[in-house]
Amino acid sequence: MLNPSLFFKSFVSASVIAALFDLYIVRTLKRYDPKFLDPRFAARNLQWAEQSLTWRALLGVRTVKFMKPRTMMFPAVELMFAVAVVADLAVSGPGIRFYRDVLFLSMCVPLAVISFGDRRECSAPDVLTITGICVGLVFAWFVPVQDRTAAGLFQTLSVHARAQFVSVSESILGAFLPASALWLCGWLFARFRRKEALGFGVVKTVAFIGAFLGTQGALGTIALGAILGAIFGLLYITLNRKDPATYALPFAGILAGASVIMLLYGAVITGWYEKLF
Repeated sequence: MLNPSLFFKSFVSASVIAALFDLYIVRTLKRYDPKFLDPRFAARNLQWAEQSLTWRALLGVRTVKFMKPRTMMFPAVELMFAVAVVADLAVSGPGIRFYRDVLFLSMCVPLAVISFGDRRECSAPDVLTITGICVGLVFAWFVPVQDRTAAGLFQTLSVHARAQFVSVSESILGAFLPASALWLCGWLFARFRRKEALGFGVVKTVAFIGAFLGTQGALGTIALGAILGAIFGLLYITLNRKDPATYALPFAGILAGASVIMLLYGAVITGWYEKLF
């Protein structure tokens, strides 16, 4: 059993690290969405803290002023990242796999938030997706990718390869196969319907996820993302008063959120699915 103090230290450390995400998220969203330049947006989000004497006493005036340009979305980002890190620590335990997962989460969380920014172009930033693909491929040499696609291919071809080579192959196939299939579906839809179905940011996001989770993990993320998009997407559209006929859900952000679930509980979900058939 892990020491409770280790969980507490991980939670605090992850919260501090996530505070750095806020700077990147704000700078990225300011380039696309004018509302993040409007000081009234921050004032509305922190109205509860300014009007409540109790909260002002607990947080302090300087803390409230510091949080004002950040809005309440960013403390939520820090909380989500810290909870995900602690959950991964409970699942995988301390070690190199845990550090790899923290890097994965540190790119998934900003990607999800930026994709849900209320702007016209919801493309996933290359600094997160392309970098994530490279990091996933490198870590595959040191941390085995939990997949059986490349292993099954090598077994079929009667090829005996080192475990590290098999893991890197799983990462390469995970980055290439699901993303290529998704791109092909989007290309065929756009060609026959004369309407863009998927942005290339979604394809890069799937490749990034597959580099870490493998082919099965990426496909599971797409399936889970479709379910989450159908459920929470409708709720998001309703709460934000969007037009369902014209508003396109930021699927890259939904996939980033679904990949966190697959990272933590992918083996459980896959095992439950395999028992159905």
